Amino acid sequence: MAIYDIYYLLGGYGLYEFILPFLLVYAIIFAVLEKTGIFSRKINKDGKDITVPNTNVNLIISLVIAFVVIANTDIVILINTYISKMALFIVILVLFLLTLGVMTGKSPEASKTHWWLVIIVLIAAIWALGPTLGFELPYAFQHYLYDSNLLILILVIAAVVGILRGSSKLAEKP
Repeated sequence: MAIYDIYYLLGGYGLYEFILPFLLVYAIIFAVLEKTGIFSRKINKDGKDITVPNTNVNLIISLVIAFVVIANTDIVILINTYISKMALFIVILVLFLLTLGVMTGKSPEASKTHWWLVIIVLIAAIWALGPTLGFELPYAFQHYLYDSNLLILILVIAAVVGILRGSSKLAEKP
């Protein structure tokens, strides 16, 4: 049995429409109730008043809220859509930071943020995600994007400017 067979089998059982959203809502509500101590009780231990969360009440309230949320399919669709979009955003953000880290390196001089590297990485991210998310350049720029001679010329000019700037900074140092 392949992975996609298991994926569709679990989807047929309602894992993605009922079980996972139920567990997510339950866990978040239970954690918030436990942390805030809304339904906590005070007990006297060794002459000191200690606040203890009332876990049984938090459990019941979390279960009821989770079941009510699962009963409304519109909310479940909204939760699933939101989570998938946020997961995509997190993956893009991590890849952006990894690419920026690869370009800057570990040396102390390179640890300072170079804005031109950030711009290059941002342009690369937009270029990579463009077709998937439906980003399109204006028609006037689309012709130049696929002209390989122009791209090579731009890269050569950028390399020459980078080399000249680097050599001028080295000449300025005592």
